[in-house]
Amino acid sequence: MCKFFSFVMNDKGGIFYFNRGQRLKFKEDNPKEYYMDSHASICEYFNLNEDEVNKYEYNSKLLEDSKCFDLNEEKQKTMDSFIEGLDIIELIVNSDSAYEYCTDVKDDPEIRKLITKSWDAYAYCHNIKDRPEICKLITDSYDAYSYCMNIKDRPEVRKYITESDYAYLYCMDVKDRPEIRKLITESYDAYKYCKHIKDRPEIRKLITDSYPAYFYCTGIKDDPEVRKYITDKGLLKDYDEFSNYKGKIVKSLNINIGEKK
Repeated sequence: MCKFFSFVMNDKGGIFYFNRGQRLKFKEDNPKEYYMDSHASICEYFNLNEDEVNKYEYNSKLLEDSKCFDLNEEKQKTMDSFIEGLDIIELIVNSDSAYEYCTDVKDDPEIRKLITKSWDAYAYCHNIKDRPEICKLITDSYDAYSYCMNIKDRPEVRKYITESDYAYLYCMDVKDRPEIRKLITESYDAYKYCKHIKDRPEIRKLITDSYPAYFYCTGIKDDPEVRKYITDKGLLKDYDEFSNYKGKIVKSLNINIGEKK
């Protein structure tokens, strides 16, 4: 599971986790890329065998992720005392833990301020509340597409859709807008647009890779301007057979593709 807040207990009853100081240090310098709430990272840092510890999460309640041993009376007292004295808020130092606290415990305005990552901002707006001060933090192309599809198609979020695949998905799932459509630049995305949305010449001309060209010509329309991009020898032979050209296409391109295996 590995969610905020994670900790482990070994068979001697010792409890291990990353405290506030360690978490703040990892934000500044973390060459080993420890994840603050990863059981694996905790075990690596404290030199514990991950297969010999009990793994827990605690947010609003204690959750047992995996168990290697039962807690005897002494270990249970140690656990109860640890939970009773735990100040979970002081352990919230980054965007991930802030979002998880807001969604699992309480949507606290002070904790909410710690949400800074685009994905956490989208998840907050989707799962908790669509707040303007959080919405403006969405700047990643995928997150922007997801927001526009699942929450609301806002221009101030839509402008962050910049990658070809998410531009295609936006046009497919939200609205076929010209300003988003022009962001489609990848050959396979262009093929999918022509197949699933509309076969537009300005998008069709972007189909320049062998497989998308083959799929276009065999699944949409046999266009010579697209066909010329089918250069893979196996696809050329398949295309010849599919289209019943009986080798004419291969001969016209002067390609020796050999026998099909």
